[in-house]
Amino acid sequence: MVRNDAPPALLGGVVAFVTIGFTIGNGTAPAIAEWLVDLGSPPNVFWFAAVTSLAAIACVLVARQDRPGPVDQN
Repeated sequence: MVRNDAPPALLGGVVAFVTIGFTIGNGTAPAIAEWLVDLGSPPNVFWFAAVTSLAAIACVLVARQDRPGPVDQN
């Protein structure tokens, strides 16, 4: 999916950016979830996940609007 959307010249940087995003998310989400549970509000873990998922979807939609069109890979 990333390879199809990224220009060939920028593919390495795009893959690195996505990988770092996954790493940061996988590292911080459990700590935030634990903090919310410790506060005595376990249902808020699911609200936090919903809000961050919607924010990620919004970021993708905004980024796709800025793109001039499909990249020709031939």
